[in-house]
Amino acid sequence: MLLITHYDKAGVLHRARWKLIFDRPVGTYRLFDLQNDPDEMKNLADSEKNGMVKTFIAGKLIEKLDW
Repeated sequence: MLLITHYDKAGVLHRARWKLIFDRPVGTYRLFDLQNDPDEMKNLADSEKNGMVKTFIAGKLIEKLDW
């Protein structure tokens, strides 16, 4: 599911477990594991352990937005 806000932020939910938010003006990502962190308190975007998840979902986001 693709989400776009009027604040120029875009996000995607992948299989309802992962949520990736890209803040386009700043160029930063936020990645949340909704299964283990439903309140979205721990940003996993810079975690090496979840690097492949972030790369995969970011690729899907870019593909959908055609950037």
